[in-house]
Amino acid sequence: MIALLTKISGLTVARLLGALATFALTIVIARQFGTDNLAIYAVCISVANLAAVAIPLGLQSLAPVEVARQSAFPNRSAIRDFIAHGRHVISRSCVLTTLFALLFVVAAYLTGHASEYTRPAAIAVLALAPVMALNKFHGGVLIGLQRPFSGQLSDGLVKPFVTLAVLLASVAVFQSQSFAPILVAIGIGAVAATAIQFRALRPEMVAPSKDSAPEEAPRREWSRRSRSWLGITLCWDYQIEILLLACALFAAPLEIALLHVCFRIRVLIGFGIRALYVVLQPKIFQACAKRDTTQAKRLIGRLNGVATAYIAVAIAGLFVAAERLLGLFDPAFSQYGMVLLVVCSAAVVRAIFGPSITVLASHERQGDILALLAVGVALSVALAFALYPVIGVLGIAAAYSLSAMMAAVGMWLLAKMRCDTDTAVWANSLI
Repeated sequence: MIALLTKISGLTVARLLGALATFALTIVIARQFGTDNLAIYAVCISVANLAAVAIPLGLQSLAPVEVARQSAFPNRSAIRDFIAHGRHVISRSCVLTTLFALLFVVAAYLTGHASEYTRPAAIAVLALAPVMALNKFHGGVLIGLQRPFSGQLSDGLVKPFVTLAVLLASVAVFQSQSFAPILVAIGIGAVAATAIQFRALRPEMVAPSKDSAPEEAPRREWSRRSRSWLGITLCWDYQIEILLLACALFAAPLEIALLHVCFRIRVLIGFGIRALYVVLQPKIFQACAKRDTTQAKRLIGRLNGVATAYIAVAIAGLFVAAERLLGLFDPAFSQYGMVLLVVCSAAVVRAIFGPSITVLASHERQGDILALLAVGVALSVALAFALYPVIGVLGIAAAYSLSAMMAAVGMWLLAKMRCDTDTAVWANSLI
Protein backbone atom coordinates (compact mmCIF):
# COMPACT_ATOMS: atom_id res chain seq x y z
CA MET A 1 0.00 0.00 0.00
CA ILE A 2 2.85 2.42 0.81
CA ALA A 3 4.49 1.73 -2.56
CA LEU A 4 1.14 2.30 -4.28
CA LEU A 5 0.55 5.60 -2.49
CA THR A 6 4.09 6.72 -3.29
CA LYS A 7 3.60 6.08 -7.00
CA ILE A 8 0.16 7.71 -7.02
CA SER A 9 1.49 10.70 -5.07
CA GLY A 10 4.30 11.16 -7.56
CA LEU A 11 1.90 11.07 -10.50
CA THR A 12 -0.57 13.36 -8.76
CA VAL A 13 2.06 15.95 -7.80
CA ALA A 14 3.42 15.96 -11.34
CA ARG A 15 -0.05 16.33 -12.85
CA LEU A 16 -0.87 19.06 -10.35
CA LEU A 17 2.24 20.95 -11.43
CA GLY A 18 1.10 20.55 -15.01
CA ALA A 19 -2.37 21.75 -14.02
CA LEU A 20 -0.85 24.80 -12.35
CA ALA A 21 0.94 25.56 -15.60
CA THR A 22 -2.37 25.16 -17.45
CA PHE A 23 -4.08 27.50 -14.98
CA ALA A 24 -1.27 30.00 -15.37
CA LEU A 25 -1.73 29.73 -19.14
CA THR A 26 -5.47 30.39 -18.73
CA ILE A 27 -4.78 33.38 -16.49
CA VAL A 28 -2.28 34.80 -19.02
CA ILE A 29 -4.83 34.45 -21.82
CA ALA A 30 -7.61 36.03 -19.74
CA ARG A 31 -5.48 38.92 -18.47
CA GLN A 32 -3.29 39.56 -21.51
CA PHE A 33 -5.66 38.68 -24.37
CA GLY A 34 -9.09 39.29 -22.77
CA THR A 35 -12.10 37.18 -21.83
CA ASP A 36 -13.34 37.02 -25.44
CA ASN A 37 -10.08 35.38 -26.52
CA LEU A 38 -10.35 33.01 -23.55
CA ALA A 39 -13.77 31.95 -24.86
CA ILE A 40 -12.27 31.39 -28.34
CA TYR A 41 -9.45 29.40 -26.74
CA ALA A 42 -11.99 27.25 -24.88
CA VAL A 43 -13.90 26.49 -28.08
CA CYS A 44 -10.72 25.79 -30.09
CA ILE A 45 -9.31 23.42 -27.49
CA SER A 46 -12.64 21.61 -27.24
CA VAL A 47 -12.88 21.16 -31.02
CA ALA A 48 -9.24 20.08 -31.32
CA ASN A 49 -9.65 17.59 -28.45
CA LEU A 50 -12.74 16.04 -30.02
CA ALA A 51 -10.98 15.75 -33.39
CA ALA A 52 -7.92 14.25 -31.70
CA VAL A 53 -10.14 11.65 -30.04
CA ALA A 54 -11.82 10.77 -33.34
CA ILE A 55 -8.61 10.48 -35.41
CA PRO A 56 -7.29 7.22 -33.77
CA LEU A 57 -10.81 5.73 -34.08
CA GLY A 58 -10.86 4.59 -30.45
CA LEU A 59 -7.49 2.80 -30.49
CA GLN A 60 -6.13 5.19 -27.84
CA SER A 61 -8.76 3.93 -25.39
CA LEU A 62 -8.37 0.30 -26.41
CA ALA A 63 -4.60 0.59 -25.95
CA PRO A 64 -4.46 0.33 -22.11
CA VAL A 65 -6.77 -2.70 -22.21
CA GLU A 66 -5.10 -4.51 -25.14
CA VAL A 67 -1.48 -3.73 -24.26
CA ALA A 68 -1.99 -4.60 -20.58
CA ARG A 69 -3.58 -7.89 -21.64
CA GLN A 70 -0.71 -8.71 -24.02
CA SER A 71 1.82 -7.71 -21.35
CA ALA A 72 0.47 -10.44 -19.08
CA PHE A 73 1.87 -12.96 -21.58
CA PRO A 74 5.18 -13.13 -23.48
CA ASN A 75 3.78 -11.65 -26.70
CA ARG A 76 5.85 -8.58 -27.48
CA SER A 77 5.31 -8.91 -31.23
CA ALA A 78 1.58 -8.32 -30.79
CA ILE A 79 2.27 -5.10 -28.86
CA ARG A 80 4.62 -3.92 -31.58
CA ASP A 81 2.02 -4.64 -34.24
CA PHE A 82 -0.66 -2.82 -32.27
CA ILE A 83 1.49 0.33 -32.09
CA ALA A 84 2.25 0.17 -35.81
CA HIS A 85 -1.42 -0.34 -36.62
CA GLY A 86 -2.44 2.64 -34.48
CA ARG A 87 0.04 4.96 -36.18
CA HIS A 88 -1.17 3.79 -39.60
CA VAL A 89 -4.81 4.48 -38.67
CA ILE A 90 -3.90 7.96 -37.38
CA SER A 91 -2.10 8.87 -40.60
CA ARG A 92 -5.10 7.83 -42.72
CA SER A 93 -7.62 9.59 -40.48
CA CYS A 94 -5.68 12.86 -40.60
CA VAL A 95 -6.31 13.10 -44.35
CA LEU A 96 -10.08 12.80 -43.84
CA THR A 97 -10.00 15.23 -40.90
CA THR A 98 -8.24 17.84 -43.03
CA LEU A 99 -10.82 17.45 -45.79
CA PHE A 100 -13.79 17.73 -43.41
CA ALA A 101 -12.31 20.81 -41.69
CA LEU A 102 -11.80 22.62 -44.98
CA LEU A 103 -15.30 21.73 -46.20
CA PHE A 104 -16.79 22.95 -42.91
CA VAL A 105 -15.07 26.33 -43.17
CA VAL A 106 -16.13 26.81 -46.80
CA ALA A 107 -19.73 25.86 -45.98
CA ALA A 108 -19.81 28.18 -42.95
CA TYR A 109 -18.69 31.19 -44.98
CA LEU A 110 -20.85 30.43 -48.01
CA THR A 111 -24.01 30.05 -45.90
CA GLY A 112 -23.25 33.07 -43.72
CA HIS A 113 -23.02 31.04 -40.51
CA ALA A 114 -19.37 31.79 -39.78
CA SER A 115 -18.63 33.26 -36.35
CA GLU A 116 -15.64 34.48 -34.39
CA TYR A 117 -14.96 30.83 -33.54
CA THR A 118 -14.93 29.43 -37.10
CA ARG A 119 -11.46 30.22 -38.43
CA PRO A 120 -9.50 29.69 -35.17
CA ALA A 121 -11.30 26.38 -34.55
CA ALA A 122 -10.52 25.14 -38.08
CA ILE A 123 -6.85 26.08 -37.70
CA ALA A 124 -6.74 24.32 -34.34
CA VAL A 125 -8.12 21.12 -35.89
CA LEU A 126 -5.70 21.21 -38.83
CA ALA A 127 -2.58 22.13 -36.85
CA LEU A 128 -3.12 20.61 -33.40
CA ALA A 129 -5.46 17.62 -33.66
CA PRO A 130 -3.04 15.20 -35.45
CA VAL A 131 -0.29 15.76 -32.88
CA MET A 132 -2.74 15.57 -29.99
CA ALA A 133 -4.09 12.29 -31.42
CA LEU A 134 -0.58 10.80 -31.29
CA ASN A 135 -0.25 12.05 -27.70
CA LYS A 136 -3.41 10.21 -26.70
CA PHE A 137 -2.59 6.96 -28.51
CA HIS A 138 1.01 6.75 -27.29
CA GLY A 139 -0.12 7.65 -23.76
CA GLY A 140 -2.62 4.77 -23.78
CA VAL A 141 0.05 2.32 -24.96
CA LEU A 142 2.50 3.42 -22.26
CA ILE A 143 -0.17 3.11 -19.56
CA GLY A 144 -0.88 -0.43 -20.76
CA LEU A 145 2.85 -1.15 -20.47
CA GLN A 146 2.57 0.04 -16.83
CA ARG A 147 4.81 3.03 -17.50
CA PRO A 148 2.42 5.73 -16.26
CA PHE A 149 5.09 8.38 -15.84
CA SER A 150 6.16 8.15 -19.49
CA GLY A 151 2.55 7.86 -20.63
CA GLN A 152 1.04 10.69 -18.60
CA LEU A 153 3.71 13.21 -17.75
CA SER A 154 4.79 14.12 -21.26
CA ASP A 155 1.23 15.22 -21.99
CA GLY A 156 0.26 16.32 -18.48
CA LEU A 157 3.46 18.03 -17.32
CA VAL A 158 5.85 18.78 -20.20
CA LYS A 159 3.23 20.04 -22.66
CA PRO A 160 1.63 22.68 -20.38
CA PHE A 161 5.00 23.99 -19.18
CA VAL A 162 6.39 24.26 -22.72
CA THR A 163 3.15 25.91 -23.90
CA LEU A 164 3.24 28.41 -21.04
CA ALA A 165 6.92 29.23 -21.61
CA VAL A 166 6.42 29.79 -25.34
CA LEU A 167 3.36 31.99 -24.77
CA LEU A 168 5.10 34.10 -22.11
CA ALA A 169 8.09 34.55 -24.42
CA SER A 170 5.77 35.56 -27.25
CA VAL A 171 3.99 38.12 -25.06
CA ALA A 172 7.32 39.56 -23.86
CA VAL A 173 8.86 39.82 -27.34
CA PHE A 174 5.93 40.67 -29.63
CA GLN A 175 3.33 42.20 -27.29
CA SER A 176 0.71 40.65 -29.57
CA GLN A 177 -3.00 40.72 -28.76
CA SER A 178 -3.98 38.34 -31.58
CA PHE A 179 -4.97 34.71 -31.15
CA ALA A 180 -2.09 33.35 -33.29
CA PRO A 181 0.56 33.19 -30.49
CA ILE A 182 -1.79 31.06 -28.40
CA LEU A 183 -2.19 28.45 -31.17
CA VAL A 184 1.56 28.42 -31.87
CA ALA A 185 2.38 27.88 -28.19
CA ILE A 186 -0.09 24.99 -27.88
CA GLY A 187 1.32 23.37 -31.03
CA ILE A 188 4.92 23.52 -29.81
CA GLY A 189 3.91 22.03 -26.46
CA ALA A 190 2.11 19.14 -28.17
CA VAL A 191 5.10 18.41 -30.43
CA ALA A 192 7.42 18.33 -27.40
CA ALA A 193 5.14 15.78 -25.67
CA THR A 194 4.99 13.60 -28.79
CA ALA A 195 8.79 13.56 -29.13
CA ILE A 196 9.14 12.29 -25.54
CA GLN A 197 6.58 9.54 -26.11
CA PHE A 198 8.25 8.42 -29.34
CA ARG A 199 11.51 8.06 -27.43
CA ALA A 200 9.81 6.11 -24.62
CA LEU A 201 8.26 3.66 -27.12
CA ARG A 202 11.42 3.19 -29.18
CA PRO A 203 12.51 0.02 -27.29
CA GLU A 204 9.17 -1.60 -28.19
CA MET A 205 9.64 -0.80 -31.88
CA VAL A 206 13.39 -1.36 -32.30
CA ALA A 207 13.21 -5.09 -33.03
CA PRO A 208 11.28 -5.63 -36.28
CA SER A 209 8.18 -7.81 -36.26
CA LYS A 210 8.22 -11.02 -38.24
CA ASP A 211 5.67 -9.40 -40.60
CA SER A 212 5.91 -5.99 -42.26
CA ALA A 213 2.39 -5.12 -41.04
CA PRO A 214 -0.06 -6.47 -38.48
CA GLU A 215 -1.80 -9.66 -39.54
CA GLU A 216 -5.26 -9.11 -40.99
CA ALA A 217 -7.17 -11.07 -38.31
CA PRO A 218 -5.95 -9.16 -35.21
CA ARG A 219 -6.17 -5.89 -37.14
CA ARG A 220 -9.86 -6.50 -37.88
CA GLU A 221 -10.46 -7.47 -34.25
CA TRP A 222 -8.75 -4.29 -32.99
CA SER A 223 -10.86 -2.20 -35.37
CA ARG A 224 -14.07 -3.90 -34.25
CA ARG A 225 -13.37 -3.37 -30.56
CA SER A 226 -12.04 0.16 -30.97
CA ARG A 227 -15.23 1.45 -32.62
CA SER A 228 -17.10 1.10 -29.34
CA TRP A 229 -14.20 2.67 -27.47
CA LEU A 230 -14.32 5.73 -29.72
CA GLY A 231 -17.88 6.46 -28.64
CA ILE A 232 -17.08 5.62 -25.02
CA THR A 233 -14.12 8.01 -24.95
CA LEU A 234 -16.12 10.84 -26.50
CA CYS A 235 -18.99 10.39 -24.04
CA TRP A 236 -16.94 9.68 -20.89
CA ASP A 237 -13.74 11.72 -21.13
CA TYR A 238 -14.96 14.49 -23.43
CA GLN A 239 -18.51 15.12 -22.30
CA ILE A 240 -17.23 18.49 -21.08
CA GLU A 241 -16.05 19.49 -24.56
CA ILE A 242 -19.31 18.37 -26.20
CA LEU A 243 -21.39 20.28 -23.66
CA LEU A 244 -19.21 23.41 -23.94
CA LEU A 245 -19.51 23.48 -27.74
CA ALA A 246 -23.29 23.04 -27.50
CA CYS A 247 -23.52 25.88 -25.00
CA ALA A 248 -21.41 28.13 -27.26
CA LEU A 249 -24.50 28.29 -29.49
CA PHE A 250 -26.50 30.28 -26.92
CA ALA A 251 -24.31 31.36 -23.96
CA ALA A 252 -22.36 34.62 -23.81
CA PRO A 253 -18.55 34.60 -24.27
CA LEU A 254 -18.07 35.50 -20.58
CA GLU A 255 -20.14 32.47 -19.58
CA ILE A 256 -18.24 30.18 -21.95
CA ALA A 257 -14.96 31.42 -20.46
CA LEU A 258 -16.33 30.84 -16.93
CA LEU A 259 -17.46 27.31 -17.79
CA HIS A 260 -14.08 26.55 -19.31
CA VAL A 261 -12.35 27.60 -16.09
CA CYS A 262 -14.79 25.61 -13.92
CA PHE A 263 -14.41 22.50 -16.07
CA ARG A 264 -10.59 22.83 -15.96
CA ILE A 265 -10.76 22.96 -12.16
CA ARG A 266 -13.04 19.91 -12.27
CA VAL A 267 -10.35 18.12 -14.29
CA LEU A 268 -7.74 19.23 -11.77
CA ILE A 269 -9.82 17.81 -8.91
CA GLY A 270 -9.95 14.51 -10.80
CA PHE A 271 -6.18 14.26 -11.31
CA GLY A 272 -5.65 12.37 -8.07
CA ILE A 273 -8.27 9.80 -9.02
CA ARG A 274 -6.96 9.63 -12.59
CA ALA A 275 -3.46 8.93 -11.28
CA LEU A 276 -4.90 6.14 -9.15
CA TYR A 277 -6.64 4.65 -12.20
CA VAL A 278 -3.48 4.92 -14.30
CA VAL A 279 -1.59 2.83 -11.73
CA LEU A 280 -4.27 0.26 -10.82
CA GLN A 281 -6.41 -0.08 -13.96
CA PRO A 282 -3.88 -2.18 -15.93
CA LYS A 283 -3.49 -4.43 -12.89
CA ILE A 284 -7.27 -4.89 -12.71
CA PHE A 285 -7.36 -5.74 -16.43
CA GLN A 286 -4.60 -8.30 -15.92
CA ALA A 287 -6.36 -9.83 -12.91
CA CYS A 288 -9.59 -10.13 -14.92
CA ALA A 289 -7.70 -11.64 -17.89
CA LYS A 290 -6.27 -14.28 -15.54
CA ARG A 291 -9.69 -14.73 -13.85
CA ASP A 292 -8.17 -13.87 -10.49
CA THR A 293 -11.34 -12.61 -8.79
CA THR A 294 -9.75 -12.21 -5.36
CA GLN A 295 -6.97 -10.00 -6.66
CA ALA A 296 -9.41 -7.92 -8.73
CA LYS A 297 -11.60 -7.25 -5.68
CA ARG A 298 -8.57 -6.37 -3.59
CA LEU A 299 -7.41 -3.84 -6.21
CA ILE A 300 -10.91 -2.35 -6.51
CA GLY A 301 -11.05 -1.95 -2.74
CA ARG A 302 -7.72 -0.14 -2.67
CA LEU A 303 -8.79 2.15 -5.49
CA ASN A 304 -12.10 2.97 -3.78
CA GLY A 305 -10.55 3.70 -0.40
CA VAL A 306 -7.93 6.13 -1.67
CA ALA A 307 -10.27 7.76 -4.21
CA THR A 308 -13.06 8.44 -1.71
CA ALA A 309 -10.71 9.91 0.91
CA TYR A 310 -8.99 12.07 -1.68
CA ILE A 311 -12.16 13.50 -3.21
CA ALA A 312 -13.63 14.30 0.21
CA VAL A 313 -10.56 16.40 1.10
CA ALA A 314 -10.49 18.04 -2.34
CA ILE A 315 -14.15 19.10 -2.27
CA ALA A 316 -13.82 20.42 1.29
CA GLY A 317 -10.89 22.59 0.21
CA LEU A 318 -12.79 23.78 -2.83
CA PHE A 319 -15.79 24.75 -0.69
CA VAL A 320 -13.55 27.16 1.22
CA ALA A 321 -11.58 28.54 -1.73
CA ALA A 322 -14.00 28.47 -4.71
CA GLU A 323 -14.67 32.20 -5.01
CA ARG A 324 -11.05 33.26 -4.49
CA LEU A 325 -9.85 30.64 -6.97
CA LEU A 326 -12.21 31.84 -9.70
CA GLY A 327 -11.24 35.46 -8.99
CA LEU A 328 -7.68 34.69 -10.10
CA PHE A 329 -8.88 34.39 -13.68
CA ASP A 330 -11.24 37.36 -13.76
CA PRO A 331 -12.71 39.39 -10.86
CA ALA A 332 -16.14 38.95 -12.44
CA PHE A 333 -15.87 35.17 -11.96
CA SER A 334 -15.63 35.35 -8.16
CA GLN A 335 -19.42 35.58 -7.74
CA TYR A 336 -19.88 32.17 -9.40
CA GLY A 337 -18.46 29.93 -6.65
CA MET A 338 -21.66 27.86 -6.58
CA VAL A 339 -21.27 27.06 -10.28
CA LEU A 340 -17.81 25.63 -9.61
CA LEU A 341 -19.03 23.55 -6.66
CA VAL A 342 -21.93 22.11 -8.67
CA VAL A 343 -19.60 21.19 -11.56
CA CYS A 344 -17.19 19.40 -9.21
CA SER A 345 -19.86 17.60 -7.18
CA ALA A 346 -20.11 14.84 -9.82
CA ALA A 347 -16.62 13.63 -8.86
CA VAL A 348 -17.90 12.58 -5.41
CA VAL A 349 -20.50 10.20 -6.86
CA ARG A 350 -18.02 8.75 -9.35
CA ALA A 351 -15.56 8.00 -6.54
CA ILE A 352 -18.21 6.38 -4.33
CA PHE A 353 -19.45 3.97 -7.01
CA GLY A 354 -15.96 2.87 -8.02
CA PRO A 355 -14.30 1.65 -11.22
CA SER A 356 -17.38 0.06 -12.76
CA ILE A 357 -16.35 1.09 -16.27
CA THR A 358 -13.06 -0.78 -15.83
CA VAL A 359 -14.87 -3.96 -14.78
CA LEU A 360 -17.34 -3.70 -17.67
CA ALA A 361 -14.50 -3.13 -20.14
CA SER A 362 -12.58 -6.15 -18.86
CA HIS A 363 -15.70 -8.26 -19.53
CA GLU A 364 -16.07 -6.86 -23.09
CA ARG A 365 -19.30 -4.96 -22.26
CA GLN A 366 -18.39 -1.92 -24.37
CA GLY A 367 -21.83 -1.81 -26.00
CA ASP A 368 -23.54 -1.43 -22.63
CA ILE A 369 -21.09 1.28 -21.57
CA LEU A 370 -21.58 3.26 -24.78
CA ALA A 371 -25.38 3.12 -24.65
CA LEU A 372 -25.51 4.45 -21.09
CA LEU A 373 -22.92 7.16 -21.66
CA ALA A 374 -24.59 8.35 -24.87
CA VAL A 375 -27.85 8.78 -22.95
CA GLY A 376 -25.93 10.77 -20.32
CA VAL A 377 -24.42 13.14 -22.88
CA ALA A 378 -27.76 13.68 -24.60
CA LEU A 379 -29.36 14.33 -21.21
CA SER A 380 -26.70 16.90 -20.27
CA VAL A 381 -27.20 18.87 -23.50
CA ALA A 382 -31.01 18.72 -23.22
CA LEU A 383 -30.95 19.83 -19.58
CA ALA A 384 -28.53 22.66 -20.39
CA PHE A 385 -30.89 24.00 -23.07
CA ALA A 386 -33.85 23.66 -20.68
CA LEU A 387 -32.25 25.07 -17.51
CA TYR A 388 -30.20 27.93 -18.97
CA PRO A 389 -33.19 30.23 -19.59
CA VAL A 390 -34.34 29.64 -16.00
CA ILE A 391 -31.17 29.84 -13.86
CA GLY A 392 -28.49 30.85 -16.34
CA VAL A 393 -25.00 29.37 -16.27
CA LEU A 394 -25.79 27.48 -13.05
CA GLY A 395 -28.25 25.43 -15.10
CA ILE A 396 -25.45 24.28 -17.41
CA ALA A 397 -23.38 23.23 -14.39
CA ALA A 398 -26.34 21.33 -12.94
CA ALA A 399 -26.99 19.64 -16.30
CA TYR A 400 -23.42 18.35 -16.41
CA SER A 401 -23.36 17.07 -12.84
CA LEU A 402 -26.76 15.38 -12.95
CA SER A 403 -25.92 13.51 -16.14
CA ALA A 404 -22.49 12.48 -14.83
CA MET A 405 -24.00 11.20 -11.58
CA MET A 406 -26.63 9.24 -13.51
CA ALA A 407 -23.92 7.64 -15.64
CA ALA A 408 -21.87 6.65 -12.57
CA VAL A 409 -24.84 5.01 -10.84
CA GLY A 410 -25.95 3.31 -14.06
CA MET A 411 -22.47 1.92 -14.67
CA TRP A 412 -22.37 0.52 -11.14
CA LEU A 413 -25.72 -1.24 -11.69
CA LEU A 414 -24.53 -2.66 -15.01
CA ALA A 415 -21.36 -4.04 -13.43
CA LYS A 416 -23.45 -5.71 -10.71
CA MET A 417 -25.96 -7.23 -13.10
CA ARG A 418 -23.77 -8.15 -16.09
CA CYS A 419 -20.43 -8.92 -14.42
CA ASP A 420 -21.55 -9.98 -10.91
CA THR A 421 -19.14 -7.42 -9.42
CA ASP A 422 -20.11 -4.70 -6.94
CA THR A 423 -17.60 -1.86 -7.43
CA ALA A 424 -19.04 0.52 -4.82
CA VAL A 425 -16.93 1.71 -1.91
CA TRP A 426 -19.04 -0.18 0.64
CA ALA A 427 -18.73 -3.54 -1.12
CA ASN A 428 -14.97 -4.11 -1.02
CA SER A 429 -12.24 -4.19 1.58
CA LEU A 430 -10.31 -0.91 1.58
CA ILE A 431 -6.89 -2.45 2.30
